[in-house]
Amino acid sequence: LQQQLRSPGTSREALSDLLERHRRREAPRPLHVPLAGAELSIAPDETKLRRRFLYRADGAPAVGAPVVRCAGWDVSSPSVRRELLEQALERLRVSGFVVLEQLLPAKRLAELEVEFRSYKASRPEGVTFSRMRAGRDMTVPPFQGVWVQDWLVRHPLVLGLIERYIRNSTNTSDEKAAEVAFAHWIADGSDIETFLSGPSSGAFPLLDLQVVVDTPAGAPAQIRHRDTIVPGPCASIGVHIPLTPLQTSP
Repeated sequence: LQQQLRSPGTSREALSDLLERHRRREAPRPLHVPLAGAELSIAPDETKLRRRFLYRADGAPAVGAPVVRCAGWDVSSPSVRRELLEQALERLRVSGFVVLEQLLPAKRLAELEVEFRSYKASRPEGVTFSRMRAGRDMTVPPFQGVWVQDWLVRHPLVLGLIERYIRNSTNTSDEKAAEVAFAHWIADGSDIETFLSGPSSGAFPLLDLQVVVDTPAGAPAQIRHRDTIVPGPCASIGVHIPLTPLQTSP
């Protein structure tokens, strides 16, 4: 890939084709590499790769898992909050994701699930997008009421992470040009500083989409996938808030 990208005779169309082939080749890889020496539980996977679990059977985080315990955020001092933000940011940078454990009140999330079920049932057919992978569907909630309350969509810890991470200023209005820029970034060594403090680090965050993904009982696990590839790192963060309590066993 690097040799072909650096060839002076490589056309823009050829670069896009190379990027697409790179995407297909990279798709089965794990989304993160755990910390060296981390004692993460593992299990066989259909792809013959190993699925790593973040929690042990007793419910405690596995050693080295990118989990930050955030219970008590609302009553914590400013210094404790700053420390939690730094911990979360470091784990996000190392692993590509971070679990903010018990950040939001369980009671409020349970009430939000009831609100969602009522709203979804009241919508006409076709409003919910049903052609998602692994039997899931997706609904856009109303931008009013509980769905716009600060504790849910403007939590200071989440906004702090977004502010510190989102930097990629690649112009995505021209998709092909963005693909070529990303392909060249890969070929040049994939230096993350390009987007953290370099020439493509001047972006600011904005809300792109707020949806509720519904996973029916018995639905299969999703295969490894990336929701976004272009324009590359430091360009987007997906904030996943489970409305149904998660547990380690049925």
